[in-house]
Amino acid sequence: MDRGQDLGFGFMPGADEEPQLEKHITTAMNNTIDDALVDISGLTDKQDKALAILQVCSASLSLVGSCMIVFKIINSLCGKRKTSPYDRIIFGLSICDIFGSCTYIMAPFLLPSETSVRIWASGSDRTCQQLGLMTQLFCIWALWYNAILSFYYLLTVRFQVKRRQFCRKYELWMHLIGIIFFPVTAFTGYFNDWYAEEALALGCWVGPADGHGELIAYIYGAVPMVITIISLIINNIVIYVYVRRNLLFSSPKTNDDDDESNEIRSESLKSTNPRSESGKSSNTVDGLETGDARESGERQSIQEHLTREAAIQGFLYVSTFLITFIPMFVVLILNGSMGYDTEDQAQLYPLLVLNAMLLPLQGFFNVFIYVRPTYNRFSAAYPDLSFWINIRLALFDPDIPRMTSIEGFSSSYPTSKKQSNVKKRSGGNFLSTLHNIEEEKKVNTNGSIEVLVSTASEPSNDCSHKSSVMFEKTRDFFDDIYSRKKLGI
Repeated sequence: MDRGQDLGFGFMPGADEEPQLEKHITTAMNNTIDDALVDISGLTDKQDKALAILQVCSASLSLVGSCMIVFKIINSLCGKRKTSPYDRIIFGLSICDIFGSCTYIMAPFLLPSETSVRIWASGSDRTCQQLGLMTQLFCIWALWYNAILSFYYLLTVRFQVKRRQFCRKYELWMHLIGIIFFPVTAFTGYFNDWYAEEALALGCWVGPADGHGELIAYIYGAVPMVITIISLIINNIVIYVYVRRNLLFSSPKTNDDDDESNEIRSESLKSTNPRSESGKSSNTVDGLETGDARESGERQSIQEHLTREAAIQGFLYVSTFLITFIPMFVVLILNGSMGYDTEDQAQLYPLLVLNAMLLPLQGFFNVFIYVRPTYNRFSAAYPDLSFWINIRLALFDPDIPRMTSIEGFSSSYPTSKKQSNVKKRSGGNFLSTLHNIEEEKKVNTNGSIEVLVSTASEPSNDCSHKSSVMFEKTRDFFDDIYSRKKLGI
């Protein structure tokens, strides 16, 4: 009989066997703790690692995309080109996304190791507070810039607000709201230790906070989130209705319509100008009116094209934002309002995978949307080049092809020196006259649709009409002097 069996124990160690017993006990305790953590989190180690890897990879792609946008805008500033409101909004959004992407990359590793159930958690309570600070300061602030962007498109596309007016009346206040609200709330939460690990996501944000955590979370997150979502939905519905009503289903003018319009205008000038009865003068007027109508038609075509492009840009930004944001919004609702907690992660695992994969990706999508107009111009100018070469040119080449080469727009209209000077001062709105399109290579280093065009202060055909009227008056003046001299008056 072995030692200890007579006492009813299966095994009683000797002195030399005690270290081995301690090893078995330690292993058993660790296995018990691991099983308990799995029971608490509801996820296996492989599932937890998959969530962390997806979040880190998506955030890395977003970091690269936002850095490209910032580089492109700073490169434009180095070329001494003035930035438009659109550039400044996208710049702010990209800066927030850069720091937000860094937050998502570090989050799986900086969670408090003593209390977290995450497999790679190796941080402390202080690192969790720092993650919460970064989340509130940059990740939530990025949501606000999406709201600003939607208002920018609404004002410039639907209400045709000019760049100067937008800068003077709206832009400063939109930026100031974010500059005041998010740093104040972020540092207030940090100094009061209000941040804790999130139950259904890899990160830290507003926690219990002495029983007031729910109220603080509503103030910190719900207010900007709700404002952003409502703004995006309403503003883009308004833009869609406007574009659909005014552009997509507007019947284009036919040649017969143009001829009839030219004939009416010619008859009108003949009735007000007695000299137009002569054949020479009539032919001159007809030629001027035909050229004027042709230029007006070209300008109108480009105006409609640019308006559609601007609306498409806005819809793309909104679509990518909703794709990346909706999974997180659903997770927050399930956690805050429906009682889902850490132990329910296994039930929500497909949703958690979508959240980890999509939430950090907005910067990656934004870079393609931002360079899309420039890419369209390069692909139209160089159709034989591959997709990736045109993307590289759109990102890094400041010499952007002329817009008139896109979709067969004619470049035969004249451009005076004075009009060329106007182009250098043109702004970043969407509805423009033909002569205010920035086509100078040294000026147009960005290539966004908002930089290519600007809103003029007068109707699109006003400049050419004034030139035609001035020419008519000058010709009549000299003809009158010649007639008086001939008749001896």
